[in-house]
Amino acid sequence: MLVFLKKYTDLTVAKKAILNEYSARSGKVCAIEYSESGKPYVIADGQQCSCVSISHTDGVLAMAFSQREVGVDIERADRKIKIKQCPDIESWTRIEAYCKMLGVGLSKSMLTSPIPDKGTSTRRVGEYVMSVCSEDESVEIVTLIDNICEE
Repeated sequence: MLVFLKKYTDLTVAKKAILNEYSARSGKVCAIEYSESGKPYVIADGQQCSCVSISHTDGVLAMAFSQREVGVDIERADRKIKIKQCPDIESWTRIEAYCKMLGVGLSKSMLTSPIPDKGTSTRRVGEYVMSVCSEDESVEIVTLIDNICEE
């Protein structure tokens, strides 16, 4: 699984830059399309070639690519969550990433569902917290940002 991070002033330009980088690494010309439910996926040569999840906050874009279903969420580390089932931002990003991986919306029942530790990774990246959830346990972060570094 590859996770790309990029700061942006224009979200569309940032998505294109990350998709171009992913295309270069995969050796295929890739595009993103959306299912009827709105879930994104990657196509190349007219066929789905991988799964993708997209999250952005406060000028930073995260995109996770995997051969299996994947979910990613990124938030500012200082964001306050006012939901009692989420005592901290780390819990919130884990729930969001898990919902995205499953392709379901956030609901009260999802707030109390157990999030599997296997395949879920939460880490600080600069001033942000990012969670990735996938059956693909290997995570490689590719940072296309000058002033964000993995901690």
